[in-house]
Amino acid sequence: MLRLALPVLAEQLLHALVMLVDVWLTGNLLGENNTPALAAIGLMAYTMWLLTSIFDFVSSGATALTARFVGASDLRRAQEITNQSILVGSGLALTIMVVAFLGAR
Repeated sequence: MLRLALPVLAEQLLHALVMLVDVWLTGNLLGENNTPALAAIGLMAYTMWLLTSIFDFVSSGATALTARFVGASDLRRAQEITNQSILVGSGLALTIMVVAFLGAR
């Protein structure tokens, strides 16, 4: 079980380190009045976490169902699930992109 959890833990640690480096760079390189920039970095941390979570839901479900059908030697259904997950992921990406584009200033 630990072998399955370690890659996920490593991914989350790397995400946290990226945000830590972003905050450090913003705090140290922008000078005295960096409060608005630090607030923006904090807001983007939650936005990136939300986007990652949305796509993780699709990929986790697709991986579980594809593995189940491959294990049952039903490759046709495994291909259908893979194609559907690509379609759902693309649809989510397009929807989020349109909402972000329309909501941007």
